[in-house]
Amino acid sequence: MQLELQDFAQRAVSPFIELGAYEALWEEPNTTFKTLADMFARREGTIPSDFVEHGKAARYANEVHSKLKNAGIEKYGIRVHGAGEYPGRLRDADHPVELLYFQGWWELVNSPRSVAVVGTRNPSPEGLARTKRLVTALVSDNFTVVSGLAAGIDTIAHETAISEGGKTIAVLGTPSVLLTLPRGVRFAQPTLQRLIAKTSPARHPHSASARSGHRQCVGWIEPLRNPPIGRRVA
Repeated sequence: MQLELQDFAQRAVSPFIELGAYEALWEEPNTTFKTLADMFARREGTIPSDFVEHGKAARYANEVHSKLKNAGIEKYGIRVHGAGEYPGRLRDADHPVELLYFQGWWELVNSPRSVAVVGTRNPSPEGLARTKRLVTALVSDNFTVVSGLAAGIDTIAHETAISEGGKTIAVLGTPSVLLTLPRGVRFAQPTLQRLIAKTSPARHPHSASARSGHRQCVGWIEPLRNPPIGRRVA
């Protein structure tokens, strides 16, 4: 169902309904980050509920909320493009998302200095050591570390930032249940120095890889004139 479009400032936006509508859109055959991004780009100014009937969106929203609650997730937030505090820099991603889930300290999205540290799931001992040294240096310079949540370099980056008392943003691009984490990363109860953002649907079991999270990381960092790293850590 296509509703009459209005300016965002003139329309009431329900995060709950938008959540359900976004999840419903992922149920369409052959849906990907790219197909959704292209659809919204063609209809500038739309939000998920413009494409999904209200009752269906509400049904999906209730299903997702129950799924997250059953997974032990009592508190989470939602950001919708065009409403609230959706971070404008996320539009720089190859396939920008219209809605994301999050837990933790949302203000970290406005970190003045942030760097993405991503890499292989199977790093060499030297790669692990370099990652730890790099992240330690970044934290000491007050950078917020941004990474995915795959095993390997991503996990080490977060673990090192946390152990050094730094700030970290974890970006999930895979469709697993919100905040399902690898190995020893302890984000389940985020502190004031952590933010977890999930850019993929919570309900639909589409396959995806860690690269989805890595591609989304670009929208969480500011371009640096003299970046402290010029290549991926391996």
